Amino acid sequence: MDRLDTDVQRAVSFIGTTYRPRKASAGKLHSRAFLKHSFKYAKNGQQLNDIVASIEGAIGTGKTVWGIKTEDGQLSWEFYFYAPPDQRNGQQFTTVTPDHLNDAHRAIQKVVSIPDFDFADNIHMFSFDLEESGSVLLPSDVLHVYRCLQEGKTEMFLESFDFDGTGLEFRNVYISYMLAPIFRQANTATMMKLRSTIRSSPRYTADPGDIDKILIRELNPFSGYAFAHKRNHDCIYYQGLTSTQLRYFIEHTALDNALGEFIRENEELFDYLEWDAGFDYTANAQGVEIKKAGFYGYF
Repeated sequence: MDRLDTDVQRAVSFIGTTYRPRKASAGKLHSRAFLKHSFKYAKNGQQLNDIVASIEGAIGTGKTVWGIKTEDGQLSWEFYFYAPPDQRNGQQFTTVTPDHLNDAHRAIQKVVSIPDFDFADNIHMFSFDLEESGSVLLPSDVLHVYRCLQEGKTEMFLESFDFDGTGLEFRNVYISYMLAPIFRQANTATMMKLRSTIRSSPRYTADPGDIDKILIRELNPFSGYAFAHKRNHDCIYYQGLTSTQLRYFIEHTALDNALGEFIRENEELFDYLEWDAGFDYTANAQGVEIKKAGFYGYF
């Protein structure tokens, strides 16, 4: 079941950068094991497994970030592609060249039907969704492309667009903050900044105390966070969570009972990894409501 024979020296984060695992990993489960487990609850599980195997065969191991998401009780999956970390010169995005993404895109097109796209210098990553409708796995007819507007040592600003084969449509804005390792426990100043970011959104009209339903105490410490303005909701992402924190996140967001059971049973087998997770929410006079939630790994 995707057990590791030896200790891995580097694992891959949500933004495609590498990090040193928290603990020894020999004999434990690879991140992809969680992804494959989620396919057991899909109506097209074998087809999804085949797609993952084909992508890995096309571009190699450790180069794809996956996301498992749920909305209105329906599971979906998203796959993200970046330049390999060893080609970024220590940067997260801005050293990416079009060749990196065009090569990956062409290879993936051979195994998954995604729109043609000619990557330019100002596009730094792309992703696509796989969703089911009834018993049918829907085609990936929209490509999500991302542009880094500004990248510093601790902050990053991105925007994303949808491309359906005819033109780009604006999608989301992301603000990402990475904490220095020495300040992994988010300090008071960090939390005040995050609270201010959340409350400054024109969509936040809930009681001020409801922020504690968005800033989940049990998910601190974390290595970074991101805030997104999406079309219909705001979104918060937590970066660098432990497997114990991931279990709490899944239970707190009611992501999926079966996925929660899987992490509870295998928490120690994933404890060398750092997980990233986030949820879309509304915050109005009726309170805070989680609309969509997801978490991320790699294969």
